[in-house]
Amino acid sequence: MKFVIDKFGIPPHFVDDLPESIDLLSFAHDGSNFRLAHEKALTYYDVCTGFLMLPYDGFGEFAFHEATTSIKLVDDCGNVWNCNLIFVTFPCKHYKVSGEWARLVAARRLSVGLNIMVGAQPSRQSESLYLIIDP
Repeated sequence: MKFVIDKFGIPPHFVDDLPESIDLLSFAHDGSNFRLAHEKALTYYDVCTGFLMLPYDGFGEFAFHEATTSIKLVDDCGNVWNCNLIFVTFPCKHYKVSGEWARLVAARRLSVGLNIMVGAQPSRQSESLYLIIDP
């Protein structure tokens, strides 16, 4: 399995005087990536079908343009997963995230009932989703 690291916030030069503890060096999402957030418990459908269901009302309507078809999903380890975004209007408006979502579920061993938080910028032009998995 090949992982791609989101290098957006990493400085291009080596930092001198690194701390003794490596805990401070671990990846963490920028808090501004969660101005628009949605928390959910993973369902059987989310885990087993390869589709993550996200609501339109209150989240998707502010995060995505209805014509958007692909997004980057950045997990809490900094890995980037290239996903497809499907806008569904029947029986109610919602979004389905597919593509590498199924690989993320397998790689991170996500299970039914696990709580996650998905974040995005509230610009309707979001090209990235940010994911935090609650242990």
